[in-house]
Amino acid sequence: MDKYIFLAILSLAVLLRIPFIHQYPNGFTPDEASFGYDAYSILHTGRDQWGRFLPLVLESFGDFKAPLYAYLLVPFVAFFGLEVWVVRLPNALLSVFAVLVTYFLVKHIRMNYLKSHNLDKFKVELLASFLLAVSPWHVQLSRGAFEANLTSFFMPLGILLFLKGLENYKFLLLSAFVFGLNLFTYHAARFVTPIVVGILVMFFLKKIIKVSLKYLIVSLAVFAILFLVVVSTFFQGGLKRAQDVSIFRGALEAQAEARLKAIQSGLDPTLAKITNNKYLVVARRLKDNYIKYFSKEFLVTRGPGEATYGMVPGIGVVYFIEVVALIFFVFFAILSKNKMLIFILIFLLIAVFPAALTMGVGYAANRAATMLPFIHIASALGFAYFVSLIKKINNLRYAVNLSVFILILFVFYQLGLSIQTYLGNQNDLVAKAMLYGRIELFEYLNSSISANKIVISRRLSEPHIYLAFVNKIDPLIYQKNAKDWVRYREEGLTFLDQMYKYSLGKYTFQAIESSDFNELSNGEILVVLPDEILPNVNLAYETINYPSGEIAFFIVRAL
Repeated sequence: MDKYIFLAILSLAVLLRIPFIHQYPNGFTPDEASFGYDAYSILHTGRDQWGRFLPLVLESFGDFKAPLYAYLLVPFVAFFGLEVWVVRLPNALLSVFAVLVTYFLVKHIRMNYLKSHNLDKFKVELLASFLLAVSPWHVQLSRGAFEANLTSFFMPLGILLFLKGLENYKFLLLSAFVFGLNLFTYHAARFVTPIVVGILVMFFLKKIIKVSLKYLIVSLAVFAILFLVVVSTFFQGGLKRAQDVSIFRGALEAQAEARLKAIQSGLDPTLAKITNNKYLVVARRLKDNYIKYFSKEFLVTRGPGEATYGMVPGIGVVYFIEVVALIFFVFFAILSKNKMLIFILIFLLIAVFPAALTMGVGYAANRAATMLPFIHIASALGFAYFVSLIKKINNLRYAVNLSVFILILFVFYQLGLSIQTYLGNQNDLVAKAMLYGRIELFEYLNSSISANKIVISRRLSEPHIYLAFVNKIDPLIYQKNAKDWVRYREEGLTFLDQMYKYSLGKYTFQAIESSDFNELSNGEILVVLPDEILPNVNLAYETINYPSGEIAFFIVRAL
C-alpha cells in the first residue's frame, strides 16, 4: 500500500511542477535566458558567453553566478534546443527527484535514529515527501530556471549518502562529491554546506573514526578539493554578488545617519558614538532580517517579498497547519535530545543566515531556499510526534487516523487556494516581475520587421541576452562582441546594462534621449518603455503588451 501512496505523491509532484512550465511562471527573466545561452555557448564552443573556457563562475551580467545549472542544461539544450521550457526543465525534474530523496532520507532517519520514539507504525517519510510535493514554496521555485532551488535536491541527497556511508563506506565518497557539487549551485549553499558537513562530522565523530582510513581520506580529499575550487572562484568575482547585497553594505552611512539623529535628539555625542556604530548597525540588520524568516508573515500570510523568482506574494511558504507541527517538532527535538532531531533543528536555524545577511525587499524566499526540504521534514516529524502523544491516551486511539485525515484534507484545501492565487496573479504581478514581453519582442523583431538599425532602451534589463537567446546567435560572434563589453568593469559599473551604449550586430542598447526620436530615419527602429515615449511624436509605433493588456513597451518607426 505504501508503494502506491508514494507513487501517487510522486505523480502529484510531477503534475504540480512540469506541465506548462513554458507559460507558468508567465515571463522569462534575464537570469534564465543567461543560463540558457551560457549552456548553448558551452555546448558549441566549450566557453561561456564571455569566452571563458569551462568557467567555474559565470560572469553573466556582472553578478557572477554559480555555474552548475548551466552545465546541467547542456545535454538538454543539445537534445531539445534552446527554448524556454528546455531551460526550465532541469530544475523541475530535480525538484521531483528532491521529493524522492526526501522520502528515502526520512525513512532512513525513522528506521535508524527514531526506533525508540514510537513512530514505527507512522510512515513519517510519506508525510514528509507529501508536504514537499505540495509545498507552495518548492513548487513555485521549481517551475523556473531558478538555481537557488537546486540545493533542495543536492543537500538532502548528500546527507542521506553520508548517513548510509557510516555503514557502507562507499557511500561516503558519493556524499562528499554531492556536497561538493552543492557548493556550485547557489551562493547561499556555499555558506550553508561547509557548516552542515562540519556539524555532521561533529555529531557522528564516534562512527567516523571507525571508517576505513582509505575511504575517509579519499572522501575528505574529494570535498576539500571541490571546496578549494569554490574558494578560488571568489577571486574571479564569485563574491561580488554577495558583497553587492550584503548587510555590511552602507553600514557606515547608516551609522552616521543614526548617530546624527541621536545627537539632534539630545543624546551626548560620546554616548551617541558608542550606541551607533557600524557593528551595531550590522547586528540590528542581522537580527531584524533573521527574525523575518520565522515570522507568521513569511511562513503563512505573506510569503515571498517579490515575484521576481516566479513566487507570488500572498502565498505563505508553508501551510498554517505545518507551523503548528513545527512547534511540536521543536518540543520533540529538545525533550528527546535525539541527535538527528537536534541536527535538523540546528540546520533550519543555520539555513536562514544567508538570507539574513543580505539586504533587499525582505522575505527573499529564494535566498532562504536552503531550508528546503528540511522545514517540511521537521513539520512531518512534529506531526508524527503529536500523533504519538495521542496514541498514548488509550481512549483517544481512534483520533490518530482522524488527525491524519484532517491534516491531508486541510493541506489540499490550502493547496487549492495557493494554486488559485498563483494562477490568478500570472497575467499582472508575475508577468511584470518576470519581465514578460522580452522574448515576445525579439521574436517579433526577428520575424516581422526588416530594419538596418534597431535601438533598444537598456532599461529593458539586459536586453542583449534575449536577442542572443531568441536568435540563437553564434556564440563565437557573441563572444567577439563581449570583448568590447568588458568596458563596464573598467568604468566601475556593477552591471553590463549600466553602460551608456553597447552593441550586438545591428542592435544597439543604450540610454534613450529625446534626440533619438527626432533623429529616427527610415529603416531604423526604436524600442522604449512607456515612460520613455515622447508625447505628440509624429512617428509610427506598435506595442508589446502584458497579458493584462497594459503596454510593456513601444516599437517606434519613422512615418
